[in-house]
Amino acid sequence: LHHFSFFEHRRELEPVVSPQFFKKFLSFARPVSIPETEFSHANSIYEIPSNAYAETNPAFQAGNYIINSVQYFPMVFIVDHDMKKVLWGRSPDDLGAQTIHDVQVLPSGHLLYYVNVKTTASGPTCCSSLVEYDVQKGAAVWSWEANPAEAFFSPLMGGVQALANGNFLFNNVPLGTAHGVTRSG
Repeated sequence: LHHFSFFEHRRELEPVVSPQFFKKFLSFARPVSIPETEFSHANSIYEIPSNAYAETNPAFQAGNYIINSVQYFPMVFIVDHDMKKVLWGRSPDDLGAQTIHDVQVLPSGHLLYYVNVKTTASGPTCCSSLVEYDVQKGAAVWSWEANPAEAFFSPLMGGVQALANGNFLFNNVPLGTAHGVTRSG
């Protein structure tokens, strides 16, 4: 059906990732004997649903895809339905995190994601959280973290899902547990 290669779209992704990551990205040599080698560690891909933000930003149109990469080139970006063109992108730093997983577009047009490691003025910090982010405002509109915060820390993996009733389901990978949380915590 569709095919997307980070390597083939590396020039389109250049503005999304930080300069040091992009230099590293270009330095990778694709093995000739394995033409489809992928080194980006794409973490999640979701088809974008109908959403309010699509009216003002065509990248967010239903049917396009949002992709989250975390390993060597942390970024979140949107490609068109045919996976031929990168339409929009951000680095996790732009979203207040060093590492994020499971980025998806909600019907409101906001992003929902699982923050593994936060970015603060003093650098990366413990602990994990869930975030709903308004792309138009450039700010989080909802977030949740455990109390105490240290009780929820999954530095490498994680998933979150918005449920039909408005609650959220997420996992704490190191502990092997799943939890539900309401908007009020």
